[in-house]
Amino acid sequence: MAKGAPIDAFGVGTDLATSRDVPALGVVYKLVEVERDGRVEYKTKFSEKKAHWPGRKQVFRFSRPVAGKGKGGDGREPQARPERSEWGAREEFHHDLIARASENYAEAAPLLELVMREGRRVDARPTLAEIRATTLWNLERLPERYKPLHDGPRYPVANSAALERLLEEVREHYVVAPEISKASRVPADAAMSETLVFLDVDTQVDFMDPSGALYVPGAETIIPNLQRLMTYAGENRIPVLSSADAHQPDDPSFARWPPHCVVGTPGQRRIPETQFASETVISNRPGVFTPPKRWEGQFVIEIEKTDYSVAGNPNFDAIIAALGPCHFVVFGVATEYCVRDSVLALRKLSLPVDLVVDAIKPITEEGGRKAIEEMVAAGVRLVKTEEVCAPAPVAAS
Repeated sequence: MAKGAPIDAFGVGTDLATSRDVPALGVVYKLVEVERDGRVEYKTKFSEKKAHWPGRKQVFRFSRPVAGKGKGGDGREPQARPERSEWGAREEFHHDLIARASENYAEAAPLLELVMREGRRVDARPTLAEIRATTLWNLERLPERYKPLHDGPRYPVANSAALERLLEEVREHYVVAPEISKASRVPADAAMSETLVFLDVDTQVDFMDPSGALYVPGAETIIPNLQRLMTYAGENRIPVLSSADAHQPDDPSFARWPPHCVVGTPGQRRIPETQFASETVISNRPGVFTPPKRWEGQFVIEIEKTDYSVAGNPNFDAIIAALGPCHFVVFGVATEYCVRDSVLALRKLSLPVDLVVDAIKPITEEGGRKAIEEMVAAGVRLVKTEEVCAPAPVAAS
């Protein structure tokens, strides 16, 4: 151009900028939303290898307390914390959540910050010393298991429930066939670590006891397996979510079902075999969920609901977000109603689910059979109590 060549612009291609044995990072640049006449239109692409998630996003980082350590993650004095950080010095990173920009998680730190507006920086550029301090501070809080460059687990990153639902809404808006959507969606990384979580569905007196108001036939026969699963959870420090119907005396559902699990009645309580002495109850009101003070090990959260699905509780999304990538083991009653709807809600969030077939009971055999078929079609794996509670294999010395 300096010599007058008729060139207005130039670009460097992948083959010129990278070597073939160290290829370029595979990314897709596409619009995710467009504003027209004050309305937002969400955009995505379903073609193979170019699928992406619609809508503006924020990334939230969840941290957990470090047990038995000093100020730093390894007992050493930590690096000076950057002023803009909100994390405590006794915490380490646990997982990140890719969420919609409109979401908010008080217990997590948002990672994306506005740095440019109309082509100009909105604040001063950080100095090299500030960048170095921030990097070292973050490394102090990254668990050691994620630091190896090769042959180690990958740091867990999940998508929020709201983002998953938005993708489904866009798919339905454009009438994309489900099989195309499933084949082209951005996949979760199978190498990421997952938290094993038990979901105990409605093992309450009114359902489980033959004298209960809405007794599920034969429910008492699965109690030994329920007890074994709960004991296994306690011994292996597995988190347990326990859904529980919590109806008011004038609940509209009583037009179809006999009054049951009315708040404060003996029938609403869970049976002794699935009841823990210490647990957190999350009522069916928005904004009442606060993450447990101690996340490590086993904890129990009872989630009240009036719908069939545990996801009907308005705090459910926040609970899933705080847990991070999860693998659910589900059991309880009744198979064709609350178990089915709760399982399908988890599958809509792309969460892996194992259904313990000898620890569930249907109201009718035909209804239970059809529900299991539907859950299997949604990608659920069928297991038995013996498989879930089998001792872990001992590594060879």
